[in-house]
This record gives sequence, structure tokens and C-alpha cells, in this order.
Amino acid sequence: MKLLVLIACLAACRGDRTPSRGELVSEELLVPLALAKACHHKSKLLAAQGDLAAATAALRPVLALRFPASAPEGEDVRLDARARLAELLLAQHASAEALRMVTEGLAEATRESFFVANLYTVEGEVLEARGERRAANAAYDQSNAVIERLQRR
Repeated sequence: MKLLVLIACLAACRGDRTPSRGELVSEELLVPLALAKACHHKSKLLAAQGDLAAATAALRPVLALRFPASAPEGEDVRLDARARLAELLLAQHASAEALRMVTEGLAEATRESFFVANLYTVEGEVLEARGERRAANAAYDQSNAVIERLQRR
């Protein structure tokens, strides 16, 4: 969730210069970011209380949040939520649904990012839990490859 705050801050702080009128962070972006943050916090609290089903339900609305079309933060927030949902589903022994959550996230990604790499890592965790070690290693390799490409940029 700290990443969501960082995303909002980065969107708000576009360098040391004064942002132009078109660059100001809009309420249209900040509102869904705030909603996602609240959902993550509620989910985290419910998970800590041992109610994984409620934690999962509390996080699902993030997938339906609407962001400005030009805001890459929307994709990042959804991919982050999908990774967390997959972890929660795996903890509930719903590995098929967890894997579907990851697969859908990877299919909707439009660019490489930390969040895509994280989805590959979670995919590896799900596959590892299912005993599919080769596939898990391949997913971990994908995650590492994304991170390496991001670092080279």
C-alpha cells in the first residue's frame, strides 16, 4: 500500500519546477487512489484477524475502480490488487482462482513494471504451492527478467 502513496506523490511531484495547469494531479486520479488505499487497509486488518474471505472481499472492489485513461497508476493499482488477491486466495487453498487472478492481470498489463514482475513472482508462489516446480521456476525467471529490463532502462 505504501506503493500507492508513492505513486500519488510521484504523480503530484513532477520535478522541482512548478507544474503546469494540465499536470496538476486531479481529483479524478486521487479519489480512486484513496479508495484503493482504504480497501487495502481494510483487507489487511481483516486478514490479520484471520478472516481471509472477508479480506478478499474487501479488496475485490479495487479491480473495478475507474482511473483517468491517461493515468498509468490505474493499471499499477489493479495489478497490485490482483497480486494481493492471489496471495489471499492461495492462503484459502483456492490455487486455481489465485492462478486465474494472476493470469488475468498479466493479460491486462500494457507495459512492463514492478507490478508485472510482482505478478510473475506471485504466479511462481502459486505454482510452487501446487507442486509445479518447473513452472514456478519459469515464473520466477520471468519476474527477474522484467526487473532486469527495468533496471537497464
